[in-house]
Amino acid sequence: MSSSSKPRKPRSTSVPGQALGYFAQETKMTELLARAGPGDLVSLEVLDDIAVQKVGGEVSLVQSKSALTSNPVADRALPLWKTFSNWATELAEMRDFTKLSLVIAVSNPRSGDFATLFHNASTLDEAKSALLLTKNAFKDELSSATSDKKDLTFHLKRFFQSELNISCEIIRCFRLETNIVSPQEDLPNCFPFIPESHLEDIVVHALGWVKRQAEILIEKRLPAILSRDDFHKEMVTFIRKHRERAILRSFAPAKIPDDKKAELMPRMFVRQLETVGADFLDRVQAVSDYFRTAYDKTRWGALGEIHPTSFDEFNDDLHRAWQNVRRQVEVQHSSLNDAGRGLLVYSECCRHSADLEGQKVPNHFVPGSFHHLSDEQLVGWHPRFAEILATKGATIV
Repeated sequence: MSSSSKPRKPRSTSVPGQALGYFAQETKMTELLARAGPGDLVSLEVLDDIAVQKVGGEVSLVQSKSALTSNPVADRALPLWKTFSNWATELAEMRDFTKLSLVIAVSNPRSGDFATLFHNASTLDEAKSALLLTKNAFKDELSSATSDKKDLTFHLKRFFQSELNISCEIIRCFRLETNIVSPQEDLPNCFPFIPESHLEDIVVHALGWVKRQAEILIEKRLPAILSRDDFHKEMVTFIRKHRERAILRSFAPAKIPDDKKAELMPRMFVRQLETVGADFLDRVQAVSDYFRTAYDKTRWGALGEIHPTSFDEFNDDLHRAWQNVRRQVEVQHSSLNDAGRGLLVYSECCRHSADLEGQKVPNHFVPGSFHHLSDEQLVGWHPRFAEILATKGATIV
């Protein structure tokens, strides 16, 4: 067998988890910047995986852990005890823990009895009790001999044999944070006042900005420390720009279901088109516009993107436009028959342009809204539409 045809050695199953761990750091950094207060700083791989330095002097050291392939906070998980072991070493000379928070941030919902016990210890007495209880559970490991730094026992010894007040303070300062679903799924929750239709663009921009700024600093051999104020300024500018050029996003399907098409074809707004001789394709398009407009109005209202009263104001604008077009056609095109003038009124109304709460609407929305008005006979295309439609089965006059 040639070397080129030899089967490749399978990649380690831990590689995806490691990759997620790196990516999760940037996502966590973005989350912390979004939640930070004025003047706060968030760093990457400076004081810890991630750190938050607040204006008042408070510091949070955050260890970001991937839970893709295993539970990093299980009772005997090496990542858990390696973290506590490292903290015990790095903080051995520290004497004032009052402004310190120590966090393990797990990428997915995971827990462990000992991690939860430490998390719930909010006083030094509770921390000492948690320490002794946990230490007793590892008495066999603590009595064994080992020098391998990759071994669980090594890190257990380094933590539990550290100075008592240091280990108790570490437990008291410790907090376990887990995502509700995952870092990417949960990040949009940091932007609660952004409409859903704009949310993805905002989140993608926030992530991209954080990643780029951190990489620029690292490439310059500078500490990757980002300012909440710079992040806030960038996001406010981006959101304002996004809103100023905003076009309301349509949620309606491009093709309407056949059963809906059959249901809408006998409706009044289609009969209105028949009175002015609109062809079959025009009527099919009208059904599509009517359906998609109704769909979007419902979705925008449910998402809180558009206030309900704005739809009434929009319809008032369309009604005034219809009146103006109708008068103009009667004056300028009196030589046309009734159906011809009506078809012209319909065509001009479909060309009408109107914004909804200052935002551009999808192409189907103005014609579709006119069809909703014509369905209620608040507008009509034939000059004598009310008279004609009062006669059941009447069409073109």
